[in-house]
Amino acid sequence: MAVKRSRAEKKISYDKKLCALLSDYSQILVVNSDNVGSNQLQNIRQGLRGDSVVLMGKNTMMKRSIRVLSQTTGNEAINNLIPLLVVGAPARVGLVAPVDVVVPPGNTGLDPSQTSFFQVLNIPTKINKGTVEIITPVELIKKGDKVGSSEAALLAKLGIRPFSYGLVAVSVYDNGSVFRPEVLDLTEDDLLGKFAAGVSMVTSMSLAVSYPTLAAAPHMFVNAYKNALSIAVVTEYSFPHAEQVKEFLKDPSKFAVALAPVAAAESAAVADDAAKVEEKEEVEEESDDDMGNVGLIFTKGDLKEVREEVAKYKVGAPARVGLVAPVDVVVPPGNTGLDPSQTSFFQVLNIPTKINKGTVEIITPVELIKKGDKVGSSEAALLAKLGIRPFSYGLVAVSVYDNGSVFRPEVLDLTEDDLLGKFAAGVSMVTSMSLAVSYPTLAAAPHMFVNAYKNALSIAVVTEYSFPHAEQVKEFLKDPSKFAVALAPVAAAESAAVANDAAKVEEKEEVEEESDDDMVLNLFD
Repeated sequence: MAVKRSRAEKKISYDKKLCALLSDYSQILVVNSDNVGSNQLQNIRQGLRGDSVVLMGKNTMMKRSIRVLSQTTGNEAINNLIPLLVVGAPARVGLVAPVDVVVPPGNTGLDPSQTSFFQVLNIPTKINKGTVEIITPVELIKKGDKVGSSEAALLAKLGIRPFSYGLVAVSVYDNGSVFRPEVLDLTEDDLLGKFAAGVSMVTSMSLAVSYPTLAAAPHMFVNAYKNALSIAVVTEYSFPHAEQVKEFLKDPSKFAVALAPVAAAESAAVADDAAKVEEKEEVEEESDDDMGNVGLIFTKGDLKEVREEVAKYKVGAPARVGLVAPVDVVVPPGNTGLDPSQTSFFQVLNIPTKINKGTVEIITPVELIKKGDKVGSSEAALLAKLGIRPFSYGLVAVSVYDNGSVFRPEVLDLTEDDLLGKFAAGVSMVTSMSLAVSYPTLAAAPHMFVNAYKNALSIAVVTEYSFPHAEQVKEFLKDPSKFAVALAPVAAAESAAVANDAAKVEEKEEVEEESDDDMVLNLFD
């Protein structure tokens, strides 16, 4: 009974700690702690000392505490953490597969005596470097099929946990109405998007048949304004709003001056947002006894700084049999220090060697293990003999929680240049869309004015109508030779520059020579 009370008290204590942290912190890094030892974790906690707390635990306990806290406080945002706390389930015999299970190609880390599993399941394999290697991807189990004993045994040997289970909603009943559970996932933005799509379709149809509707009215007014503006630009007719456009056409530099404050304000806003993202705070640690393979790092500091601090505490690890390689392992060329009796390890792994000064020497670099492959017994033994510890393990950030939003940790690597680049790409897309639908925006306005000028110039060229900027074009079209004459000084200047450069390249300096007679006189004078 004492043990049961102790466990219950431990769970209550953990629940209180987690709930307190969830209430105090709005930023959380979800981390995976596979192959991380207790000493390494303690070093990480010391490195994060300040305003951050590392809390490890079991997924079931974490999920329960989060659900209870959400119900008692009404904070629905923290429920976004629950899907992140997922551990795969093994494929048990007789279970119905909820998803397709595909066995990837590559080294399995199993010795040749295990080939019977693969033969029973018709999986093509070969023996490579003393271990079984799967040649091609194999769809082992299809969604809806029952898991057989052979499939379950093979997946267990390969360390593949393909399934995850929980209560799954299949239908919803609400006051007599029955609908699919996907409807519950619709957000206000989804509803607004669908409404906007409907309005867009009504607008397009109304504009196509010239039938006035409330949705199409703004576009009809804009089109009418553009038509009136086009006429005002190419004729003497004018109205108040057209005067400014005519002024811009006379002196386009005014438009650039008008846009300068707007561009400066937008750049300042982007820079200010980037500065807030990069703002730094310090970190605090707190230990817990209930260790799991998933952990939460609560912080009030900069998330990127916390992740970088955690990455400092990775430790080197040997290549153990059955581990999945997180990186490529390349054995460098050179003297191994091993005596010739050890050549069998290299022969099994097809590593070219030679005997040099009584020791085995590797001739060329060899890619021993590829990223994602399992470490075989031969590879592990050779790396141990060579004293190579190719892997490093530590806490790995897999998700980021920030004030109810969940995103991938790669977002933390975005720089100010990346944000400016994405902003520029967005402006470019807005400009293209605005030009395509003839809808005026600040980004598309310069291009629209240029297009309007070209249209007015085209009309002036083929009619008697004219305006100052069109006169020069008409003159050139009447007598193209004037254009050649106008360009002649420029071409002559360029030719002269080329000739001058050639003359400089060919310029020669004189060489003072001394005759043989002078040499004789100098020697015997």
